Amino acid sequence: MHKSRQRIALALVTALAFAAPASADGIALRWTNCVADGGTSNMVFACNTNLGVRALVPSFTLDAPLTGVTSIQGVVDVVAGGSSLPEWWRLQGCRNGVLTISTSIVGPIACLLLPGGGGINSIVEGVSGANTVQITFTKGVGSTSSNMASGVEYVVTALRLNLTRTVGTPSCSGCFEGVCLTLNGLTLARPGGPVQLTTPYPAADGTLARWQGGGSGPGGSCSIVSPARRSAWGAIKSLYR
Repeated sequence: MHKSRQRIALALVTALAFAAPASADGIALRWTNCVADGGTSNMVFACNTNLGVRALVPSFTLDAPLTGVTSIQGVVDVVAGGSSLPEWWRLQGCRNGVLTISTSIVGPIACLLLPGGGGINSIVEGVSGANTVQITFTKGVGSTSSNMASGVEYVVTALRLNLTRTVGTPSCSGCFEGVCLTLNGLTLARPGGPVQLTTPYPAADGTLARWQGGGSGPGGSCSIVSPARRSAWGAIKSLYR
């Protein structure tokens, strides 16, 4: 009887050892594509053309299925390496109108792109200092994708950064300056109450994307922005009261 219990215990340990790892809630921010499709954490641009766009791709995974999602809201904080915000990143100033959202991005293949429209809610400079700007956006979710599975990387949308006014006249200085962009959270709205995702995926810096190497520290080091201020999340949550 004792040996039989030992065999059962050994079988359970063996099964657990070879079981697939459990999925976990997580959010990520990458350039060009999602994590699973090879999105990059750093974007280098020669600053030599006004043509084209660069796409920031927020994505997420769930640790359990979620039903009835109607929309997704996100907060991205931008921090320049210098003491002030470069003119190139004055998204409501020198380069007003260059940031939009769209589902027209490369791929995805390994990830699942959520259908539906949306837009930029706000672009506010100085939220965390003179060298910062905070972006909030909303993405509607099509009825066919409102029920989401666990273990799938979902692409929310693409934040499309137009390259206009980089060169020529008029142009905006500071394109070469290092900038850090952090996805500070995603809120999934649903009838049973919103679900907020903040844990970086797949690593501790998974929510951090860099422009031209990021900050001004050694090797372009960049501090991860602290979680979004209450004012930003309060504005989002007020939509469901």
